[in-house]
Amino acid sequence: MNGHPLEALTAKEGARRRVLVVDDSHDARAILKLLLTKLGHETREAEDAESGMAVSREFRPEVVFCDIVLSGKMSGYSFAKAARQESTFRDSCIVAVSGWEGPDHEQQAYEAGFDRVLQKPVELTELATILQTLPRRVAQATKT
Repeated sequence: MNGHPLEALTAKEGARRRVLVVDDSHDARAILKLLLTKLGHETREAEDAESGMAVSREFRPEVVFCDIVLSGKMSGYSFAKAARQESTFRDSCIVAVSGWEGPDHEQQAYEAGFDRVLQKPVELTELATILQTLPRRVAQATKT
C-alpha cells in the first residue's frame, strides 16, 4: 500500500520505543495498542493503575499513555504521582489520555506528573510526534 498514512509514521524514522498503555477500557487499550504496534513499537497494557505500576517495574517503559479516570484504587493522577516517586519512571514520558478538557484539568495533570495531555480520541499524528520527541513537562519550581 504505497503512500498509506500509517507507512509515513512508522518507527523506522525514529527509535522503537517500549510503550505502556494504562486504561480500564478494553476497547481503548486495544485500539491504542494496535496503533502503537503498527507504528513499530513494543507495547504492553494494563487495565488499572496498580497493574500498570507492576508491569512497569519489569517492562521499564519509555512512554506511558494513561487514562485519567481508572477503575481501582488509583486514578490516572495518582498513577502519575506514584510513578514520579519511583526510579523506574525517572526517564519515562507519561502522557495523560482523557475525555476531559480545559485548562484546570491540564494544570492538574501536569501537577500530578504528566508530561503531556491528549484528548480522546488520540490522533495518529499526535502519537507519532510524542514517540519521536518524548516531550517533557516544564519542571515545577518547588516551594519549601
